[in-house]
Amino acid sequence: MPEKRYKESLASVQNTISNCDNKASVLLNAVGVVFGFSIFSVQELANKSGVIKTLVFIVGALYLLSFLVAIVSLVIIVFPRGRNREERKRQIDYCLYPEDLFKHSKEEDLKEFLSKEDDEDVVIEQIKVCSRIAHTKEVLLRLATISITIFSLLLVFLVVLLIL
Repeated sequence: MPEKRYKESLASVQNTISNCDNKASVLLNAVGVVFGFSIFSVQELANKSGVIKTLVFIVGALYLLSFLVAIVSLVIIVFPRGRNREERKRQIDYCLYPEDLFKHSKEEDLKEFLSKEDDEDVVIEQIKVCSRIAHTKEVLLRLATISITIFSLLLVFLVVLLIL
């Protein structure tokens, strides 16, 4: 019975990871398109003079910084990362990393490798690892959302400056 709860928990955590990846992909595309269109107004903003030019420079620098923070956060979410040194030393089991399964790809070796694992222990270890991954992705997604909000507000401010 507990094994069923563990598997449901694992599925829930994996679903959270998948949702974060999907949201990050959509936001990455949206931010890239908006930034691409905003580049066209750079020449118009460069032609401003006086106090407005100084304001445009400051707001533009903040705009670029918020764009970079958002892009870096979103890219880190989307791209998978390998194991760190500590995890390599512990030799975490096959279900956590496909390359471990690939190493044991000979059928005889694979059967022997899988028979050594206790299913409940594997699921619990997966929950731990996947929970850490999900937490990291959620934190990065929040950071990206805050950066995108700032990015959007600065874009509106730049458009107002463009009109002036």
